[in-house]
Amino acid sequence: MMKPEVSSDVSTLVEHLFRHTYGKLTAQLTSIFGVRMLSSIEDIVSETLLSAMHNWSYHGIPDNPEAWLFRSCRNKAIDFIRKEKTAKNYADRIAEFDKRIENQFEASLSHEVTDDILKMMLYCCHPALSSQSQIALTLKTVAGFSIKEIASAYFEPEANIAQRITRAKRTLKEQNEQFDELTPEIIQNRFLTLIQVLYMMFNEGYYSQSSDKIIRTDLILESIRLVELLIPIANKQKSELYGLIALFYFHASRLPARISNTAEMILLKDQDRSLWDKELINKGFSFFNQSIGGDSLSEYHLYASIAASHCSAEAYEKTDWDSILKSYDMLIEMKSSSLLKLNRAVVIKELQGASRAFEEIEDISEDPFIDTYYLFHAVKASLLVSNGNNSEAIEAYQKAIDLTSSEVEKKFLEKQIEKIR
Repeated sequence: MMKPEVSSDVSTLVEHLFRHTYGKLTAQLTSIFGVRMLSSIEDIVSETLLSAMHNWSYHGIPDNPEAWLFRSCRNKAIDFIRKEKTAKNYADRIAEFDKRIENQFEASLSHEVTDDILKMMLYCCHPALSSQSQIALTLKTVAGFSIKEIASAYFEPEANIAQRITRAKRTLKEQNEQFDELTPEIIQNRFLTLIQVLYMMFNEGYYSQSSDKIIRTDLILESIRLVELLIPIANKQKSELYGLIALFYFHASRLPARISNTAEMILLKDQDRSLWDKELINKGFSFFNQSIGGDSLSEYHLYASIAASHCSAEAYEKTDWDSILKSYDMLIEMKSSSLLKLNRAVVIKELQGASRAFEEIEDISEDPFIDTYYLFHAVKASLLVSNGNNSEAIEAYQKAIDLTSSEVEKKFLEKQIEKIR
């Protein structure tokens, strides 16, 4: 008997649930069986989602897909510990997990799921790990990122990321920190790392490097959901958190105008601003105004300030580029990077012209990292076009095409080449 093909409905639903439930399942199983089983738990969760893909293709999508996933995951976990001959050690906790499954969608117990996810996120940010390992592990275990996605975010080979995550799990196992020992002091010490993880997660949703889509709404929504879970436990870092939430809402407000009806990318200057979600913009300004009252200025305040300038402009020509330039100058002073300087060059073009902007990007062209970044070559190409150097612009556009894995980006860049041939 031939296996049926996985329908697009099933595939889309499982992809959504993978993002939405991966962290929940991993966190709850870890709360029951402990962090020593983290690698096995991740295998169990992945197997459960794969089973859903095949089962639902045969038998149809169940009435409550998420509950189906929790029960299936529970059964696989019990099968695993029986093989390990440790089932009796977890009898009480398994009973508690069964209770959670039955009450999973009741508001009265929803805080238990939230608590487990927060604990998992904070646990992955253990100080024994490097900041890069903390971020990679959290993206993998809580957000369900693949090794490929994390490697894309870091601009590193997949093998490096896989080794980093393996070493991080080994280190955490040696630390033997209990899942329920996350005190207010621990929360405060790990909070900023957690914010950085969510920032990277949102960016992958907003500027995805996956081959088939440039916007991944599932990641954007999950980032917003997770960042809002942090509000009740934020203390001294509440100002930074509100700045990040404001940034998320400002960016999310522009999503309806970023892709055309024919699935083509639309640049900011060409977007129909009437399509921008005004409710999300208002939410962004609400959080942004609350963030300003803090004692310190963070990168998230400055990123949010830049996004606020774009969202408040009635038209591209009315954008307050001077304010945006000041924000980039402050960001570069805070944490200089070639990527920030590239973004600053785009602002310089609006204020001082393409020739001056080209001088700015020439200053960073020797950076090995930036030379492998497709947007550097795309920006360079657009500046060359403005300066009337179409032949070199075509070469730069072609290099950008070769470097990006996004089919949407490739299509957009190919169109730019067609315009100047």
